[in-house]
Amino acid sequence: MVLFLLKIIFLAVTTLSNIVSRIIFTTAASFVCLLIQGLKVPGEAAKGGLEQVADLIKSCAEYLAEFAFEVVSSVVSAVFDVVKEGLLGSVSATGSAIGGLMEQTRNSIDGLVKELVSEVLGGFSEMVSTIVADLWNNYKDAVGYHVEVTAPAPKKDEVLIKVEAASLNPVDWKLQKGMLRPILPSKFPFIPVGRIRTYFWADCFLLMVGTVSDVAGEVVEVGFGVKKFKPGDKVVAYLSLFSGGGLAEFAVAKENLTVPRPPEVSAAEAAGLPIAGLTAHQALTQSAGVKLDGSGPRKNLLITAASGGVGHYAVQLAKLGNTHVTATCGARNLDFVKGLGADEVLDYKTPDGAALKSPSGQKYDAVIHCATGTPFSAFEPNLSPTGKVIDLTPSFGSFMTFAVKKLTRSKKQLVPLFGVPKGENLDYLVQLVKEGKLKTVIDSKHPLSEAEEAWAKSIDGTRCCIKFRCLVMRSSALLCFGYSRHGVLGHQVARDVALIRFRFSISSQHGEALPPLRGLGRHCQSIRLNCELFLKGTIMARVDLSKVTDVAGEVVEVGFGVKKFKSGDKVVAYLSPFSGGGLAEFAVAKENLTVPRPPEVSAAEGAGLPVAGLTAHQALTQSAGVKLDRSGPRKNLLITAASGGVGLYAVQLAKLGNTHVTATCGARNLDFVKGLGADEVLDYKTPDGAALKSPSSQKYDAVIHCAMGIPFSAFEPNLSPNGKVIDLTPSFGSFMTSAVKKLTCSKKQLVPLFAVPKGENLDYLVQLVKEGKLKTVIDSKHPLSKAEEAWAKSIDGHATGKIIVEP
Repeated sequence: MVLFLLKIIFLAVTTLSNIVSRIIFTTAASFVCLLIQGLKVPGEAAKGGLEQVADLIKSCAEYLAEFAFEVVSSVVSAVFDVVKEGLLGSVSATGSAIGGLMEQTRNSIDGLVKELVSEVLGGFSEMVSTIVADLWNNYKDAVGYHVEVTAPAPKKDEVLIKVEAASLNPVDWKLQKGMLRPILPSKFPFIPVGRIRTYFWADCFLLMVGTVSDVAGEVVEVGFGVKKFKPGDKVVAYLSLFSGGGLAEFAVAKENLTVPRPPEVSAAEAAGLPIAGLTAHQALTQSAGVKLDGSGPRKNLLITAASGGVGHYAVQLAKLGNTHVTATCGARNLDFVKGLGADEVLDYKTPDGAALKSPSGQKYDAVIHCATGTPFSAFEPNLSPTGKVIDLTPSFGSFMTFAVKKLTRSKKQLVPLFGVPKGENLDYLVQLVKEGKLKTVIDSKHPLSEAEEAWAKSIDGTRCCIKFRCLVMRSSALLCFGYSRHGVLGHQVARDVALIRFRFSISSQHGEALPPLRGLGRHCQSIRLNCELFLKGTIMARVDLSKVTDVAGEVVEVGFGVKKFKSGDKVVAYLSPFSGGGLAEFAVAKENLTVPRPPEVSAAEGAGLPVAGLTAHQALTQSAGVKLDRSGPRKNLLITAASGGVGLYAVQLAKLGNTHVTATCGARNLDFVKGLGADEVLDYKTPDGAALKSPSSQKYDAVIHCAMGIPFSAFEPNLSPNGKVIDLTPSFGSFMTSAVKKLTCSKKQLVPLFAVPKGENLDYLVQLVKEGKLKTVIDSKHPLSKAEEAWAKSIDGHATGKIIVEP
């Protein structure tokens, strides 16, 4: 226990120190860089500042989550060890017997796992499209290996790209080796591809995203709101380090950082541009003040590491302007850099090269410093009176030097570069390549299957481009079992999991009813449940069971204290996410969340009500203040995703009150939503639909926001003076916006909905269905034996109404 407590204290101290160091370094770096930006482009400085704040909050949250996971893991491990030691210490003979029993139990678990894995791999027939990604499992000497994970999907303002080529940059392996902590920390294992999260139940480590952000390929799918691209378009894209990477067959990119790639530009040429090209462009045009059309005053430049990724672009771009370029590189690349257009080239290993002096005696107006390890003092004697060193890889010492030079009002300055990628600049670079004014020099090409060779070559310091083979991998191994370092059974889930069928004992407890299930409502707000698996009367393991919480059926047994129900009663029930799931033949429900189901209401109709119906009811009555008996004042409402599970109930319930309803949905569901009672219906993919404006120019008193990915700013212009947006699927950004609106006393509010299911409200909804005032629209029905089909349809997100599973 002492070691356990010491471990917890150590975890707390290290976690807090990481957060503090992150805040100190990020704040210092951001402040000095934003100061520079603010003097030139205030708007960009503000934008950059907000991005830094968001990234800081995310990273701190990740540290805290890591700490919490580690604490839980340590508690489980410590309790297990204490119990075992206590039992073994009581009586020697008894201890030996118990120890043997525990060993047999672990062996049984091992056998169970092997059988389950065999059944999953042999019986799961549904295959999903996956991507091959390189996973790096630790800092420093990490070993890369290939894994199959589920293909990412584009969200709002994003495109899904089939990657044809990706380029490696030093930042990729620096991130992998931990050299960018605490500014860019990552937790490993590590997949350089976006939106993948892996959890081990006992080991408690989180998979992070990032690296390899330069890609070129073909658009295969576009997200909501994308206007510039369509499937089939050839593009080049910059993938942000904070959202995902490109060392995979498919990658997701933001529309504003994706540009067209003309036929004259190959995928390999384009893939080299984003990070290196944009960095060189920003350093020259924004920091050094070079006009690339040759119109500006003549400038003498020094470019270090000119044969590298950024350097070779910087030399070519600089020579488009009115410049004299002195460059440094290794001896074997002197002719190469000279061929790029440099006026003078120095071998950095010679005395003259180390002194950084121009052979023609030029004093440098600016230094594009692409290397590391050279202090400002080495450049200072060779600078013009107002010369500056633009540091592309600033260290803590660089920021200190920058601050000292500012405070002493020195005319010679060191400028740490704060990269702000822009789509228009990337497009400009692509056009230069098309016109033959800029070229990407490719050191080597590697297939994705040999990416580790490219990775090693990049670490060695040589520019390289990975050439991808366009493969679409398919796999059924979506659920993997294994042991963590604590020896406790864990599971690894990528994006989807296989459905596994178990046979086990189940019984009701105090205040619970046990209905056999006749209809199971499937909805998007599925929550993972835990249920105890009983084997021969002994608890052997805890497994993930069904996620469905909406059920209808017949009571077969009641627990002690149940007064409202008896065996044989037809009911509708909401199964709490904390008590059990419903994707089974029997389920246990709390009495207070179970209501009678009259003969006029079918099991399928009843099963669709709990989560979706209760959410719509709470949003309208509690948050929007709508009186469903039409006694309240008239309200203008907007309901998004009105053809979905919550949306279709929200439209019908809203029309029971004194309301004017504008609804959004897809084009194929316009008539359907109109038939539910909506006064106005918008196709969300049209300009008017995307703008969310009422055709009759109504200002909304409340928005029942059932979709995802639409920011509050999109709704705000269309709200009445006291209007509110009720977010049914709030993200972290929603809570932040809500807090800001509260703190600023804004009359227009964003209200994240915290669902509180109540039995009386569920009973009210069932009565409305009985009276014909509310209907459950059923998209499809599936037998329990084919539940995976229903599951896949729900994940697809294009169902009209509810998806029902029936035993």
